[in-house]
Amino acid sequence: AGYRNFVGCTEPKTAIDKLMETRPDVLFLDVVMPGLNGIEILRNLRDEKLLHDTPVIVLTSSSDPKVKLQALEFGAADFLSKPVDPSELVLRLRNTLSAKAYRDRLAYFDRVTGLPNRRMFIDRLDWACRHAKRFGDRGAVLLLDLDRFRQVNEAFGPNAGDALLREVGERLAACVRETDAIARLGRMGSIPSLSRLGGDEFSLLLTQIDCDENAVAVSTRLLDCLRGKPFNVGNSEIFLSASIGISVFPENGKDVDSLLKNAGVALRHAKEERRGQFAFFSKELNVRALQRLNIENELRRAIENNEFRLHLQPKIFTSGKALAGAEALARWQHPDRGLLGPMEFIPVAESSGLIVSFGERILASACTQFVEWASRGLYPGRISVNVSALQIRDPGFVDSVARIVAQTGMPPGSLCLEVTESVILQRTSETSRVLQQLHELGLWLSIDDFGAGFTSLGHLKGLPFDELKIDKSLNDGIEKDARSRAIVSAIIALAHHLGHRVVAEGVETAGQHAFLLESGSDECQGYFFGKPVAASEFEARWLPANSLEKKSAA
Repeated sequence: AGYRNFVGCTEPKTAIDKLMETRPDVLFLDVVMPGLNGIEILRNLRDEKLLHDTPVIVLTSSSDPKVKLQALEFGAADFLSKPVDPSELVLRLRNTLSAKAYRDRLAYFDRVTGLPNRRMFIDRLDWACRHAKRFGDRGAVLLLDLDRFRQVNEAFGPNAGDALLREVGERLAACVRETDAIARLGRMGSIPSLSRLGGDEFSLLLTQIDCDENAVAVSTRLLDCLRGKPFNVGNSEIFLSASIGISVFPENGKDVDSLLKNAGVALRHAKEERRGQFAFFSKELNVRALQRLNIENELRRAIENNEFRLHLQPKIFTSGKALAGAEALARWQHPDRGLLGPMEFIPVAESSGLIVSFGERILASACTQFVEWASRGLYPGRISVNVSALQIRDPGFVDSVARIVAQTGMPPGSLCLEVTESVILQRTSETSRVLQQLHELGLWLSIDDFGAGFTSLGHLKGLPFDELKIDKSLNDGIEKDARSRAIVSAIIALAHHLGHRVVAEGVETAGQHAFLLESGSDECQGYFFGKPVAASEFEARWLPANSLEKKSAA
């Protein structure tokens, strides 16, 4: 009938092993065989997860209906009576394969991109692991994750996001098909397998590679093909980059779970270090991943036990050097490691989602401290508290802020929420609504780290911000670099025209302060004026000269 890839098995007891090795599309199974009959093989077949859905055509000369009922009970797809008619054989085989192809399309292919899905990728990877173990081959798993896809999806909507994923899938598939370097990676028969695992994550399986440089070549080509030209989203052109994590087998794992886990660890490292790059898994990265998991578990305990301490850094009026306010910063009083700075735990809190509950604690602590000082006639100025993009996206965030302000008695006008400029880049109707609601509560809103990313002053139109904080990276160059001075001066002038106060952060020298004074920056913050300190030390250093009476007299 033209089918050539036919594998026979004359030893029934080895049938399951042979099936696991070959993974056929259809199994012809005789009922009567020596040693182990077909019904027993069929029963064993259904107990194997990887073979459970294999269609079986049962061959039998028996007219006993009980035999057929048993076969149907264990999932037989069809029957052929002996002696087998060749025409009937071809028709039943064709129909069974057609039904399997339709079922596989539903079960093994992604609806959005048309690429193989996670289920098929795992099946192929499992086969590749078994093959590598038997023949001593090497292979690699590449996990590719789009950078900042969530922002695009939120800005343009899920339909546009799906269209973008289709275009990404088509571009990656074309790169895999057309790149000669990929085709030459390994020995004959090595075919890269591209899949979409879900969300904005894709995967590529490389088998029979000779060295790690093969995976490097493929990763480089994939990254280049994505960032080489823009993608069309609606009526806009979007530039996308991606990050890739790589695990090599058998060195980084000999089974599906180990390889995917380790490729995921490498992917996270690639995104943290510098997006748009690839990274190989290593034992050091695994240790770091375990440490990160431990920190996450400890963070949950720390939030419950209130192990965080409030530190404050002064914000100074640029002219006169008097106290304008303070930024509230968190420190973790770890029971074993002592006082930990934010870089030790904030990234973990962000990635785990704990930043929402953690942020509530810090906001409540800052408000409580302000009210306590005010009750004793001490005036610290406006207190600023950092707010992450995850908090802004949390449905209960505005209610949480309103509740904390009401419960603590915090004057709304004395509380400033600082949001990173990434919130502006993710500007959606929902983000704008949340910011407007916060503004209507009477709070001040500040854009933190302005200039560190891609925000322009044009993004600020229509958003209720009161303050703009120039990022330290821009202020670092103003003493030596004329371009940095020009940029900072322009930001200050334009921000003032838009009605925003300007705070320059990261000020560390008298020269920087002098330039910012000349350029009209309203406030400054940095080590030149004071480092973050505990509330008691902040009170002793700054508040006696800033009492409510003196503030009123002024």
